[in-house]
Amino acid sequence: MRNANRARKEIPVSMESIPETVSLTDQRFPARGREGRVIDIATRPERRAPMVTFPEITITQDKGLAGDHKGRPGLRQVSILFVEDWQAAIAKLDPEAPWTIRRANLLLSGLVNPRNAGARLRVGTALLETTAQTYPCQRMEDSLPGLLKALALDWRGGCLCRVIEGGIARSGDTATFEGDLPPPREKIHLPG
Repeated sequence: MRNANRARKEIPVSMESIPETVSLTDQRFPARGREGRVIDIATRPERRAPMVTFPEITITQDKGLAGDHKGRPGLRQVSILFVEDWQAAIAKLDPEAPWTIRRANLLLSGLVNPRNAGARLRVGTALLETTAQTYPCQRMEDSLPGLLKALALDWRGGCLCRVIEGGIARSGDTATFEGDLPPPREKIHLPG
């Protein structure tokens, strides 16, 4: 059972680049489609460590994001969160909640969430391929009660990726889907 008296840990985050609310008609955030942009970048140097944000980062096939504790080859090298999905998830919980409590590596805006494996996404000069839905975990629920359920709906927790081509990603860089997008999965898997 979770300790109800446990204080929330403060997670450092740069919120300057993220608007308080995101409207799909906001000119800074065009209608969701095949092209968007990198809003923020974060890693954590070790398990359970606070997220650390960066204006730019190196992405490699061997390590994923430089300095991230999950850096190794495989299907979970990079995790992506979409601003619009994040805003929908936290709207009724705490609209001011920092995106880093989701513990994702890249915060992207303007892109449709592919909701399936196999989508190729150029982020800065790196090429990523989606491999799976990011399942929310108890750490997110501990950070904000109700977040686990809110993120589980319709892939709002984002997606995991493997690195196809290494490169550099910077806040403000373009993020673009390459080639055809796979059809979205019909069945959404919930954790548990």
